[in-house]
Amino acid sequence: MHAIGVRVPEKQPATAGGRRRRSWAAVIMLGCTGLLFFCYLRIAGTIRVNSDAAGLVLQASDMLHGNVLLHGWWDTDVSFITTELPEYMGVTAVAGVRPEVVHVCSALTYTLLVLLAAFVARGRARGAEGVVRAVLAATVMLAPQPTGATTVLLGSPDHVGTALPVLLLLLLLDRAPDPGARARWYILACGAICVATAALFALIIVGDPLAEVVGVVPLVLACLLRAVRISVIRVRRPTTKGGERAVAVAAADPVAEGPGAAVPAAGDRGAAGVAQPPASAAEWIEAGRRILQVLRRSRCLGPGRTGREPSANWRRWKRAMDVLRPACGGD
Repeated sequence: MHAIGVRVPEKQPATAGGRRRRSWAAVIMLGCTGLLFFCYLRIAGTIRVNSDAAGLVLQASDMLHGNVLLHGWWDTDVSFITTELPEYMGVTAVAGVRPEVVHVCSALTYTLLVLLAAFVARGRARGAEGVVRAVLAATVMLAPQPTGATTVLLGSPDHVGTALPVLLLLLLLDRAPDPGARARWYILACGAICVATAALFALIIVGDPLAEVVGVVPLVLACLLRAVRISVIRVRRPTTKGGERAVAVAAADPVAEGPGAAVPAAGDRGAAGVAQPPASAAEWIEAGRRILQVLRRSRCLGPGRTGREPSANWRRWKRAMDVLRPACGGD
């Protein structure tokens, strides 16, 4: 009982210290945000307002008066109606229709852009690693060029505000649950994230079609690369005819067992004792053979003359795979 009474006071200072650190971090972040906004507002004030920005201010005022869909307006191919016009509506509702609205919105957009880039760069890292990541990304974007880029980044709307919802989407995807966390709600969470991603991309593309290039295409490529990586990992885990796992593969490759696996002697892997790469050429050939089998089953390579025999294309591909696999170190 005496030991329990001693441990309880030790946990309270640790919790209080953690709350104090989080409070100081929030105060510092708010101070940096205010300082950045003030500096960017001074820089944006040196740029004159053109007709494009003035038109957005008038559209924001019209939307505040009930014309949300902008009936009667002749709009351009990029309307920014779902990206930067909501921001213009908020500033116009507070400051009114005046030229300073453009400067305030430009400074606010770039300030949020720097902060979101820092959060995305930090990812799930915490502590010193997270701070270094965030500071590095913010430093790169901290000060735009004194000429040329300033009129684009801190002037009239020119696709800069489109990066804000894209970065928000990246933060959403970064907070996706781990596949090995909980199997019960993992599928539901992934489904909700997919629906939110599609809806957010649809809204962004309505306001700026450039989001298809800077958002949709990179996301699709990242998903394809991850799918290929998962396929290669599954190829590296073969099974015997009886269905049992091949233990010899795990014994020959310590990387598959984790950091604590024993490393074989130098004679087992060569004179230098260098470990094999995670995916050899033979494994890529095996992955290609499996893809061809899937294509064959889905009749993508075409059936044979009788409908059951393999087609000429299939026989050529299979012959090429059979030739390349032994040459690359396969069985």
